[in-house]
Amino acid sequence: MQVTLQLFGVYRRFQESSAIELTCADGATIGDVKAALGAYAASHWDGWHERILRSTVLASKEAVLRNYDPVPPDGHLAILPPVSGG
Repeated sequence: MQVTLQLFGVYRRFQESSAIELTCADGATIGDVKAALGAYAASHWDGWHERILRSTVLASKEAVLRNYDPVPPDGHLAILPPVSGG
């Protein structure tokens, strides 16, 4: 299954384009996508650190998703990176 990840926040520092495409197994969960994203980031992005991914959540058009949730049928997700501020 093809998964399209819209990039926001700190993720835009690592990638010029606003989205990346990853290939995951049919029936993948959000946890599987995060693992694939971590592998992609480690091999493509200078300065990447795994702690960024630990604080990241993924969302569909309708909801923030947990690691055990299935990937939406359309395969479109947004990366909601860690934020700080007040």
